[in-house]
Amino acid sequence: MGTPNRVVHGALDERELAALGVQPDSVLDFSSNLNPFGPPAGVRAALATLDPAPYPDRSCVRLRQALAERHACEPEAILPGNGANELIHLVARALLHPGDSVFVIGPTYGEYAYASRLMGAHVVELQTQPESAFHPDGPALKRADAHAAPTAHLDLCAK
Repeated sequence: MGTPNRVVHGALDERELAALGVQPDSVLDFSSNLNPFGPPAGVRAALATLDPAPYPDRSCVRLRQALAERHACEPEAILPGNGANELIHLVARALLHPGDSVFVIGPTYGEYAYASRLMGAHVVELQTQPESAFHPDGPALKRADAHAAPTAHLDLCAK
């Protein structure tokens, strides 16, 4: 099995823009989840009080305790991460085994399929359509499930 193709996302490709005759400053880039206005003043003030020298608590104990209290659950139920990309890969590593089937219902973030393939899973991608308001096709999902490995995982991004 070869290495799956890397998912390309985030940031503008200046070479592609040049080939299209498009100036980078004429494009609004939403692919990196960047806020063109920067953080609010309150966030800037909070960041200014932090000491960036020490490493943060790798277990995120205080964060997990605060979130657990807020959401009435145990701290062990909280999994903090450095963005969705890291969490997607952590979940794939924790739950998937070679040969498992993974259903990815799109359009969605390409990292679900990539992380699953890295773990040796068989990825079934089902694309929803604007005509159905992006609702999954139940019969198509049922047909795909009939041919899936006994252990299946579903990646679904809901609006």
